[in-house]
Amino acid sequence: MKKFFVLIGVIAVLFSLVACGNGRADNVTLDLDSLKETGRFSDSEIDAAVDCMINDFEETNKMCELTEIGYDDSQAQAEGFADENKILFTSVFTVDNYYRADGLTSGTTQVGFKWYLTRESPEDGWVVESVGQG
Repeated sequence: MKKFFVLIGVIAVLFSLVACGNGRADNVTLDLDSLKETGRFSDSEIDAAVDCMINDFEETNKMCELTEIGYDDSQAQAEGFADENKILFTSVFTVDNYYRADGLTSGTTQVGFKWYLTRESPEDGWVVESVGQG
């Protein structure tokens, strides 16, 4: 019986690494009007990308609080992330005072942190390709 629960846990972890699911963090401000104005994505495609980004954020930044997700089309175009299978989100989040990890300073607010999302085609799900400082 114990092996069964371990197997289920391993499968759940693998699934979370492969696909982005649904989940909206509370109190996250979305500034995505300029993304909607591009006409490249439907509202449901944007929602799926946001959910993917939030899921990835919550998995990888457990001691941080996401407060804003934004989009800047000129920045996305400059970085080659302005087509039907790519989205470049920016974010604002706070880092807990007790957070210890490479690249983030505890007790700070990160502004302009980038999230590069891709998909194979409009029928496929979004995947966080990479993240980085703004």
